[in-house]
Amino acid sequence: MTVVMCEKKDYTRQSGTGIKSRFHAICLLFLLSCICAGFFCPRAALAADGPKSAVEGIIAAVDNADADAFEKNMDITSVARHVFTELETMGKMPEYSGQMPPILSLLINQNAFTNPVTQEILLSEVRKFVRYGVGSGAFAGKKVENYKGESMMAPLFSLISMGKKEITRIETPVKTEDGRHVVPFAVVDHENGNTYYVRAIVTQEGNSWKITDIQNIRFLIQQILLESAATEA
Repeated sequence: MTVVMCEKKDYTRQSGTGIKSRFHAICLLFLLSCICAGFFCPRAALAADGPKSAVEGIIAAVDNADADAFEKNMDITSVARHVFTELETMGKMPEYSGQMPPILSLLINQNAFTNPVTQEILLSEVRKFVRYGVGSGAFAGKKVENYKGESMMAPLFSLISMGKKEITRIETPVKTEDGRHVVPFAVVDHENGNTYYVRAIVTQEGNSWKITDIQNIRFLIQQILLESAATEA
């Protein structure tokens, strides 16, 4: 399998509105950038203990442009790995395969999401992108000037919404049979105007809590596929 290496560029590279609309479904590849990477709300609202504290820790990290604090509250790699597995499964199902954009179909057909070598490359790129969105202030709607990203796939990521994401509510956690908790919340993407209803899996690690998975990843992928189809219609 051939891996195309792109030159490093600043994520702030501009792309036309038409290009962003045409390739909106590419964000399926890096779904967590839409559903759990960039939440903002007033600091005064941050007062929860327990499972909710992981979500609110992310809010504070994004508000403060603190990528390290963000990773303390969410396992980016674990969430991304689940997204990849779900994408590869759905991409081989007749009801979804025809809806995938060409670049995703290519990666799925070459098993790039589950091949150990290419998966690690893609996971690394996702992590860099999310850390850029947080550390640059982009996900809080207040981008830091001259903040450089390190991804070798910057041209691909530049097609993804970098606008402000905002949590509109965090619901009561529900404990699962394995001792983890599901924390539902809604995210509004202020660039595309869409709302994403997320069910985060939160795990206790010592005295702290961390988002380690997303329970409804397939539902969110389906939603983005429908949005993409509507945009291109």
